[in-house]
Amino acid sequence: TLCDMGRSLPLNGNPSSCPQTEQEIGEWAKEVLNQLGIQKPVSLVGYSYGCFVSSCVARAYPDIVDKMVMIAPAAVFAPIEWSWLWRAIVAGLLGDRGMEYFFTYMFVDPKDAKKIGVSPLQKASYAAGSPQMAVNPVAFSVETLQDMTRHNPIILIIGKQETVINSTLAVDTAIQAGVEVKLYPDSGHMLFVEHPRESVVHVVASFLGDSLTDMDTPNINE
Repeated sequence: TLCDMGRSLPLNGNPSSCPQTEQEIGEWAKEVLNQLGIQKPVSLVGYSYGCFVSSCVARAYPDIVDKMVMIAPAAVFAPIEWSWLWRAIVAGLLGDRGMEYFFTYMFVDPKDAKKIGVSPLQKASYAAGSPQMAVNPVAFSVETLQDMTRHNPIILIIGKQETVINSTLAVDTAIQAGVEVKLYPDSGHMLFVEHPRESVVHVVASFLGDSLTDMDTPNINE
């Protein structure tokens, strides 16, 4: 994710080198596409904070975006839940045991967490590095989302048991804005590794359609 975790790191490890506003996030994406020589609009597939990043790109430069897939978004359609935020803060202070609890908390069924293994998820997060988000995710108004949808088709994929945001509010907001919605009743924020995983892949592929077969229109995964 942009200046957060993974391969996109701030220049010289300095977070101040990261985009500092929503507009700058859009400019960053446009520069990346220009440097890659991509001329046609791209489809953006975001998960969690990546949904907010995708939204910033689409708002700043709608002409460089084709379709948008929002999977378990952090904000965008509803504010971050305080209960989730406090758990995240406390878990970080408690170290490995706290993070193990936090990852398990985001699964609907603790058995799934045990089956998949929380430790590998923790190790992957630690290996990626510490979050350095300069721009906090926010919820957009229905009017803003409607404007986004007029330019770029959007699908929201979310679990009913989502912990990061209120899924009911998110779905209501999305529907008012004309956003296509796929709701999974028995899934939460970790739906990409829970029971509907195969269904999610199918839904994304069906929504993107021709974008997947057009080699000149690659997808950007946030």
